[in-house]
Amino acid sequence: MSAFQPVALVAEAQTAAATEPMKSLRTGLRLLLEFEQNQRDFGVTELAQRCELSKSQVSKILSALTDSGLIVQDPVTRTYSVGQRCYVLGSRFTTYDSLCQAATPVMRELLNRTGHSVRLSVPDGDQSLYLIGLEGPMFMDTGWRSGNSVPIGASSAGRVLMAYLDPAHSKRLLELPVPALTPHTVRDRAKVEHLVAAVRRDGYSLQRNETSLGLGVVSVPLFKAAQQIVGALGLAFPAHHVTPEEEPVLIDALHDAARAISQRMGCGVYPFGAAGPRPITTTTDLVAELETKPTDTDVTVNVRVIQSGAQPVAIDYSMEKTSAGWKVYDVMVGGVSLVANYRTEFTNVVRESSIDGLIKNLQSKNRPAAQEKK
Repeated sequence: MSAFQPVALVAEAQTAAATEPMKSLRTGLRLLLEFEQNQRDFGVTELAQRCELSKSQVSKILSALTDSGLIVQDPVTRTYSVGQRCYVLGSRFTTYDSLCQAATPVMRELLNRTGHSVRLSVPDGDQSLYLIGLEGPMFMDTGWRSGNSVPIGASSAGRVLMAYLDPAHSKRLLELPVPALTPHTVRDRAKVEHLVAAVRRDGYSLQRNETSLGLGVVSVPLFKAAQQIVGALGLAFPAHHVTPEEEPVLIDALHDAARAISQRMGCGVYPFGAAGPRPITTTTDLVAELETKPTDTDVTVNVRVIQSGAQPVAIDYSMEKTSAGWKVYDVMVGGVSLVANYRTEFTNVVRESSIDGLIKNLQSKNRPAAQEKK
């Protein structure tokens, strides 16, 4: 026997001891994630089968999760379900996530404007995750709730996401089978690919009766800096209540809201809707409104950009009277403050790369303008 064998055995034992806690943690997390399924209660036997674990292992893990408050047990049925502590953890995400912060107030305005339920969805692997929902007065209880996931090719939000994801990623998602959520779900790959291509051209995806019978949904993209897709904003409505002739009104409202959210996320130019790229043949009028008194030192100049075939765009200039004359200190486009938008963008840069990173970022943006002046 080699003199070094005991040393090797000790090292192997130490390595095994070090990895054992991580293995146990991963097993516990795998079991906890089973509660993501759209099902209220789970029994020990069912979880053991799903996770391919022994019932004794499952019972020990559930006991620890119950002690932490993440899982609760029904004293009568002895089954387990999600506990309040899970809700507290999840609420921290929607409270502090930058997209949720940017979207929530705009979603409320969109609900008031249209009267229809508003949905925020994000990519989640091969699924489209229904992250936040605000229900309108014409709410249809179709069973879809915040936290539900939908196969990405089956929903309008998913098709919007696929249209702007990395091409290789989008191609892989298009190859996945689309389940028949209703008899009207479009499942043929060529047809789904055609619908995704239409989103790239038109900036929206509209479907009726595909995820739930009687339900219509229209979704548009949300972008962050460099027009990277970050989510999809949608309106859900009773399919019989909205005629095809009324669809453009909802699409315009969605694009207005999506532009406001995207600008808050650092997207400089939202490419669709009234403020997006338009043919040169359109005519534009500017209407400015200003009422001041000689004693005023702070005023708002309300400007409306009126384009043929489009809804008016509101641009409001906040101005302050100084010794050098009137100076603009903020601009509101479609209700979104330019100052607030830059504040959010600068905060994100500082958070990621410190104040030095922000200075370098601004210097790189200002350099082309300085060169043009020369």
